[in-house]
Amino acid sequence: MRKKLEYSQKVFEGIVLERYAQVAKNAVQLSRVVDTNAFLFSGDKFYLESAAQFRLDVADLYQDALATNGVDVLSAYNKVTADCVACHQQMRRSSFPHRN
Repeated sequence: MRKKLEYSQKVFEGIVLERYAQVAKNAVQLSRVVDTNAFLFSGDKFYLESAAQFRLDVADLYQDALATNGVDVLSAYNKVTADCVACHQQMRRSSFPHRN
């Protein structure tokens, strides 16, 4: 998760400064982080579906960054962020039900 936060921060910085190459580069890194997550090997259906949606939204972010479309980049980044938050909330609830 720490790496995902690092790359996400760099994406956000790229959006604010209109450095779309930086956004694209870090979108690729975000996608790679998901591919190395241990939860992929758990077989958890929710995680697998969430990871697939995350990859699609990151791919949109990447494509919008290549097109230097600031409005669409921001929209795609919002989707990526929402994906992360929803997945982490659900995984915490299912992994630590006594904390809810």
